[in-house]
Amino acid sequence: MKKNTLKIIIIFIYIIAFIGFTSVVFGFIGNNQQKRIGSGEIQNVVLKIYDDIDRGKYFDLNNHSIEGRWGETNMGIGQKKTYYLEGLVAGDDFIETAIKDYGKNGWRLRFTKLEITGLQVISRDEFEKQFPREHEILNYFDQADKIEKIFITNLTGYIIGNCSITDWIKKLPLVWTGKGWVAIVTGTPDDLSPLHREEWLTNINFKIVNTIE
Repeated sequence: MKKNTLKIIIIFIYIIAFIGFTSVVFGFIGNNQQKRIGSGEIQNVVLKIYDDIDRGKYFDLNNHSIEGRWGETNMGIGQKKTYYLEGLVAGDDFIETAIKDYGKNGWRLRFTKLEITGLQVISRDEFEKQFPREHEILNYFDQADKIEKIFITNLTGYIIGNCSITDWIKKLPLVWTGKGWVAIVTGTPDDLSPLHREEWLTNINFKIVNTIE
């Protein structure tokens, strides 16, 4: 009888501890989301973008994003693969992939830390040197070279979920299109698709035509 009573007490203690832990975690997460208010227009756009990922608002995310679609060049045996920009990812495909990456309503991950650590403005020429893949995307949708300045936001954060990155650092380029701010995200070729979910968390590198890295 005493053993059964002891077991019940132990189970009850574990249940209380689990409820307390869960409340702390979700309370912490909720508070972090409420405090995501930046010090300027661009910062608030960036925080909104990551809230959209976190909450699974992929339609809104698509409205603030331009993503590249890549094809693979035919290379000889033993040569490193190179890729070329085929165009931009269509809205429906963007949303479908986001659901696959992060889950409906963003259930696959949660940002427990999100911080903008810096903001810089660079020229188009400097953008080509630092971000050759994103520069290809910029050239594609702005062939008239109307956009002269690119804003680079330095981000750091921590996530929980089934993505492979926990602590992360990202340099996110944004441009003003005349209608609003948009982030330029690299996208991935088909053979690098397992990395696609990390494009908002780190800078994904792959060799493109006419670049040496």
